[in-house]
Amino acid sequence: MTFLEKVEKTEDIKDCLKPGLQALTEQYKNKIQAKNPRKINGSIFLEECLDGAIWDYIIGYNDETFVVVKYTWDKHVERILEGVERVVRRGQK
Repeated sequence: MTFLEKVEKTEDIKDCLKPGLQALTEQYKNKIQAKNPRKINGSIFLEECLDGAIWDYIIGYNDETFVVVKYTWDKHVERILEGVERVVRRGQK
């Protein structure tokens, strides 16, 4: 299943997908470097889609999924992993 197919099957985030890195703020967009920018499938700013998200972006690259976290504290790592698992699980349905 491609990145775009996973996003389309994930009700909570499918309407937030933007082409390339357009979902990222300028502050972070400039920090992402891809070997081949044409392989960027799209991006999602999770704070706009999910209430209480403590991870920030999902980026599709070459049909793989990456979750980008700007910052966190040790106590939040478990919550982040649970959230990632939830998004992935929903995308597999």
